[in-house]
Order: sequence, then C-alpha cells, then structure tokens
Amino acid sequence: LSGNGLTDAVAATLGTILASSSSVKWLDISRNEFTDKSGETIANMFQHNTDLLYVNISWNKFGSKASGLIADSLAHNAFLEELDFSWNGVGDEGGKHWAEGFPSMRMKRLNLSHTRLGEAAAVALAAKLGSNTSMERLDLSDNPIGIEGIMALVEGLKTNKLLKGNVFLDRCECSMLDVSCRILPPDAPFGHYELDMTK
Repeated sequence: LSGNGLTDAVAATLGTILASSSSVKWLDISRNEFTDKSGETIANMFQHNTDLLYVNISWNKFGSKASGLIADSLAHNAFLEELDFSWNGVGDEGGKHWAEGFPSMRMKRLNLSHTRLGEAAAVALAAKLGSNTSMERLDLSDNPIGIEGIMALVEGLKTNKLLKGNVFLDRCECSMLDVSCRILPPDAPFGHYELDMTK
C-alpha cells in the first residue's frame, strides 16, 4: 500500500479493519497523504491490534497532533516490534508524547529520523531512556536536536545498556569542531561515529 496516494478517508476504513485484524503481520502504508485527521484512527489501530509486528508509516503528512496520539497509543501495545515513523512532522510538541510513552513501549526498533525533533524533545526523551527495557535500536538522525540534546541523550544512555551503541544521531546539527560539543566521552567511546575528511 506504499506510495498509492491514500488519503485520510482511506485511513479511516483501513484503521477500522486493522484494529481487529489477526492476519496482517507487516504493514507498509508509507509515502501516502495521511494527515493529522488520521491520527485518532491510526492510534486506535495500534491500541487494539495485537498481531502487527512491523509497521512503516514514514513519508506521510502527520503533524504533532497525530504523532502525539500515535505515541500515546503505542504505550499500550505490547506486540509491535518495529515502527518506522520517519519523515513526518513530529516536532518538539509531538516529541514530548514520544518521551512520555517511551518507558512503556515494548517495540525493539523505532525510527524517528527526519521528524523535526528539537532540543526540548531530545532532552525529554533522554530523561526516559533508562526506563525502557525492550528497545534495541533508536534512530533519531537528521533532526535539529543540537548540542544540548545530544549531550543529554549520551548521558541518558548510561542508564540503558540495551540501547547503548544503537542510538543513531547522524547529521543532528552538532559540529564536531565545536569544543563545547563533547559528545564522545573518553571513558565510554561507544556508538556510531563518522569522520568527514572532505573539508
């Protein structure tokens, strides 16, 4: 169902069907036209479906309202293993909902790259990292979370051994040449690093 120009009207029908479906395990509804109007429907699907294992809803037009509803619903879903929510407009307001629900989320992999998460959302999420016991991979790449956000996440990872080294922060607007950006602690040099020698 990816890339078919599906609208909110279709999401309403699809969400209702999938909320009670027991046969669909993988769902890809990425690259469609779903907006905040579909937020409640998609959230209801996540809250009631106990069989979906993988869902890709990236590259849609969800804003902070829909992403907040979806994040809240995922705190009540103990079965989903992986969600790709990248390339949606989460922002700091929606990001706070992801942070609040993070301790109760049971999925193993979450992609929130390219979702306009800012420093406030990163700091809020960092405070909850130690409370989650199932997440194995978290992608926050290509978000403007800045130095303070990255440093908060690095500090938060000290309390989560399962995620340590598996939080991706590529291109998160933190210059490695800035002496105030000390995101590579010498006593714990874990994680994924890139060395840009083109300049």
